[in-house]
Amino acid sequence: MRITSIQIRKLQRIVSSGILLIIILIVSPYLIHIPKTEGTGATKLIIAYEKLPVKINMPKKLIVKAFDDKGRIDRSRDDLIEFNLTSMSYPKPIAKLSQYTLKLVNGTATVTLMGPVKEVLLITVNWKDGKTSLENYAILMHIGGYR
Repeated sequence: MRITSIQIRKLQRIVSSGILLIIILIVSPYLIHIPKTEGTGATKLIIAYEKLPVKINMPKKLIVKAFDDKGRIDRSRDDLIEFNLTSMSYPKPIAKLSQYTLKLVNGTATVTLMGPVKEVLLITVNWKDGKTSLENYAILMHIGGYR
């Protein structure tokens, strides 16, 4: 069996994406330090989504929730949050979100992701404004999957 140059490039992209993700996960806690305060309710943001795989050209609903340290949604939060997309497959993300900046309502917010091609994305949600700061959150999502 002979390995083609296309297969080598695909493997290089996958390995590079994995190394970049590991670096981001190791370094990110040291880049942003948000002091925690007792008794303020929510302390972090979480991105949730249903059903895998994420199919090409099929909308995927992403739900952001403000959680406290005990895993409960803080329904009193109406903070301003912002999404960022970083493509691990292309120089700039090809996938799009329905909104990039939005407000939590009763501790949750929803956006829709649409990806027209296979792509690996680092999706980050950042706290912008509100009662107290919330810890940022990131997920790695594969649009279109890999065979």
